[in-house]
Amino acid sequence: MIEDNGSGMDEKLLKQVTDPFITTRSTRKVGLGIPLLKASAQRASGDLTISSVKGEGTTLSAVFKISSIDRLPLGDVAETMVDVITAEPEITFRLKLKSKKDEFIFDSSEVKQKLGDVPITQHEVITWIKEYIDEGVKAIFGGVLNEVTS
Repeated sequence: MIEDNGSGMDEKLLKQVTDPFITTRSTRKVGLGIPLLKASAQRASGDLTISSVKGEGTTLSAVFKISSIDRLPLGDVAETMVDVITAEPEITFRLKLKSKKDEFIFDSSEVKQKLGDVPITQHEVITWIKEYIDEGVKAIFGGVLNEVTS
């Protein structure tokens, strides 16, 4: 699950956001990220849910059956989080990874609070965030997500 406190979506966009031909970008006419994530989750006996309130933020939850033979490698979750935090440091991001045995939560607002005046985008902070999330993935799933089979 990923939560943010960004601009959120109105009801109309929220209903259309899983359509690959809907995007808010002006640089191209398709938006494949969310539709592909939803298809991948469903292929792996899971699903995708999105809730959003205009002006408040969005929550996206993707569930995958880790042992599904149809689950694609999920890639580098830590690197993805570092990329979105670096691109939008004013937004608060919350990542929740959950398995049958445990859960791991990363909340960028907690990091910002501890940092005080130090920017979250400072190289040493970003490096720590990546390592911390990588450790969380290993603790919850026993390895990086593209290696996990059960």
